Amino acid sequence: AVVSTQSTGNAGLLAYYPGRSNYEFSIPNSASLVDGLNKGKTEILRTLRMCSSKEILENDLLLMKLRCKNLGIKYVIYDLIGSQSVSVQITGMGNLIKHKEKN
Repeated sequence: AVVSTQSTGNAGLLAYYPGRSNYEFSIPNSASLVDGLNKGKTEILRTLRMCSSKEILENDLLLMKLRCKNLGIKYVIYDLIGSQSVSVQITGMGNLIKHKEKN
């Protein structure tokens, strides 16, 4: 049972859950965006793992077509870099995306 606040109206940006002492920030209908981002990340990581050297040029990744169409591949690459799942090495031919192995 989410109780909406008067200041945000029906936008649903602030949600109060009874029994908790704080408000939570939420964006309506964001589940499909997050789901598409996770599927895109999985697809790119799978592609990197299938490469023999576990690395690929960013330009080659940008030419790849993702199965999920919610986000562009650039946003997925930026999210992978931000979450430190991949590393970037600058080369003469462009940015080289390397898969980071989990220890």
